[in-house]
Amino acid sequence: MTAPFTAGRPWGALVAVYFVIIGLPSGLGLVTWGLGRLGGPGTRLRRYTDPLSAATLVAISVLLVTDLGRPERFFLMLTRFDNLGSPIAVGAKLIALKLALLVVAIWAVERYRRLNTVAARGYERGGTGAVRTGTLTIEPPASRRSARDAAATGTSGPPGPEVGTAVGAALMPIVGWGLLATSFALALYPAAVLSRTWSSPLAATSGAGLLFLLTSLLLGAAAIGLLAATAPARLGLSGLLRPVRRLLLGLLGAYAITLVFEALSLIGDPRHSRTVAELSTGAQAQLWWLAVVAVGLVVPAAVLAIERRRAFVAGAAVAVVVGACAARFLLFSVGG
Repeated sequence: MTAPFTAGRPWGALVAVYFVIIGLPSGLGLVTWGLGRLGGPGTRLRRYTDPLSAATLVAISVLLVTDLGRPERFFLMLTRFDNLGSPIAVGAKLIALKLALLVVAIWAVERYRRLNTVAARGYERGGTGAVRTGTLTIEPPASRRSARDAAATGTSGPPGPEVGTAVGAALMPIVGWGLLATSFALALYPAAVLSRTWSSPLAATSGAGLLFLLTSLLLGAAAIGLLAATAPARLGLSGLLRPVRRLLLGLLGAYAITLVFEALSLIGDPRHSRTVAELSTGAQAQLWWLAVVAVGLVVPAAVLAIERRRAFVAGAAVAVVVGACAARFLLFSVGG
């Protein structure tokens, strides 16, 4: 049994927070996958982004339970499948599925790391470094071989791929594609829900889905950029600083173009004159011009284009987070 969400029954602050922060785990999933496909640190990065995504999803679940008022209603949303007409119920199922996949992924990443550590220690003590687990033999990663072995075999250079158990190796492709699919679904989910059940004119425009997707990607890229800029060198994430900086610049460019076309479509439609007035000179003007345009777009784009130092990238990432969250809140609230 879910609450009747209609345009005549406005949602409260908790649901607003829900639609804002759901962009973080979806964006982290998409950006982490993309960086891995482009040759990024992959498993090493997921060791930090997956727990952050899982913690965010747990917090979102708590918000939903609190907003519903009774925990059993949230349980029914997860377990019943005759309520697929309820957009909140579909969102709850997506959150639960992504959270379950993240638990498996976190387990696999930690398992890989421990097996690599055991194999490397065995090799450094003078053994072969191989570790036997079930029917699979774990060889030491290439980065732990001695200089003499590397020269003899021609394997000097970056470390080879991480290894894991046979079960983990079989599960990870399925889990990886599942995380990608649920991340993409949750990135677009707010636009689908709000266009059906909320009175916000912005949520019903043709560009709302793209704006929700772009703000999700910006939140994910900014979080990874902040991690790369502030993490100690021993974590091995400093190499992400350059590609994430470029990614943020590209996303900000796409975001700016989308905002311009969205604004033109609103200005050219007399039905949206109230929305335009509310954003340009009305109650939401300060949030729009200061948080979304200045802090969230112009300032970080200028900083990232000029500066490459860690502190500036970190500051730009924080500004992007502020602007993306403000934009998502406006998509939810303007006209409602």
